Amino acid sequence: MKSYKLTVNGQPRNIQVAEGICNFNDRETGFDLTQLSKNKYSVLIGNDQHAIHIEPKGNGKYMATVSGASLDIHFIDPRALPRDAVDVVTGGKHIVKAVMSGKVLNVYVKQEDQVQRNQGLLVVEAMKMQNELSAPFDGRITAVRVQDGDTVAAGDTLIVIE
Repeated sequence: MKSYKLTVNGQPRNIQVAEGICNFNDRETGFDLTQLSKNKYSVLIGNDQHAIHIEPKGNGKYMATVSGASLDIHFIDPRALPRDAVDVVTGGKHIVKAVMSGKVLNVYVKQEDQVQRNQGLLVVEAMKMQNELSAPFDGRITAVRVQDGDTVAAGDTLIVIE
């Protein structure tokens, strides 16, 4: 499960996202996200469907319009927080997913490899930027679903760590 700390219109929020499940401030619900165009999405949360338009403002800040309502969103980068304020994933099963569509440039690990927290797992190029995805905790690679040169879509499972 991937965790995010953010503010929405100045109010602190916590979101955890896993395959088809979203936990927003301790309220879990099913969800599905579909990208319609560059900055437009359709999201199904529970039984409610919303049209979302997102405009990046830089430094983790976005202006989102959700079903006509405007929201100022600021994703808090855990690297900018004091070390004791960061929630660290310490184990369990973690699915590394593609954050956005792109091309896998390098896969550094294979199934059954032991990895350490922050070890690079693979590099995905998206929007002409190379993003290295790292292990969130010490563990063992139980699945590698991509190889060098593969094209991936946002949300695709890349690697599973336990």
